[in-house]
Amino acid sequence: MLRTTYLNLKKPEGSDPVNVQDFNDNADTIDTEVNARVKSSGGDIANTKVSAFTASTARLPVPQAGVRCAIGFYSQLSSASSR
Repeated sequence: MLRTTYLNLKKPEGSDPVNVQDFNDNADTIDTEVNARVKSSGGDIANTKVSAFTASTARLPVPQAGVRCAIGFYSQLSSASSR
């Protein structure tokens, strides 16, 4: 798994399984960093501008029909629906 340069966010590669916790961890990190910047700017970020943006070039695998999902909570949903 790759990591971003500045916030060390998790960047799954095409062969990595999807892990919801990775997305949650990234969201928590972003939330913490944004809050810290809001507080350090006096609480007003209305005029904040994004000065650089690099789009991801990662290609995610496209599942074929009939292939089971690799998301960790799938088995819990599957067993709950079969009751």
